[in-house]
Amino acid sequence: MKFRLIDGVEVDVEDVLYDPLTHLTAEKPHTFQYFIRFDNYLDEPIRIIGRKWILDTFRSKFILEGDGVVGQFPVIQPGGSFRYDSYHIISETSLVYGAFYGVTQSGVRFYLDIVPFDLHHPDDM
Repeated sequence: MKFRLIDGVEVDVEDVLYDPLTHLTAEKPHTFQYFIRFDNYLDEPIRIIGRKWILDTFRSKFILEGDGVVGQFPVIQPGGSFRYDSYHIISETSLVYGAFYGVTQSGVRFYLDIVPFDLHHPDDM
């Protein structure tokens, strides 16, 4: 299955927030919430069918791939948007990047690069 970069659909990381109250384990004590927005400027609906996140801690990389986003396969109408939020739990400062995968109503399979963003504890600034 081949995917290609597509013009007319955009993905944006709108915000990244550190959550100092959620500490799940001593090994991964830092939780970050992020907010994603898709905009469809095409003349046909699109469906988001998967994603690939890469968390690069500069010592190692963790790759997370899966179907849909937050348990959904959103259909975004022409001129429409879709927003969601999720989170990453990390042990140390990380660079996050990857791609979303989708398909247009006419069957064109595409990907959208996720612009790299940093996750770092506010005290590390």
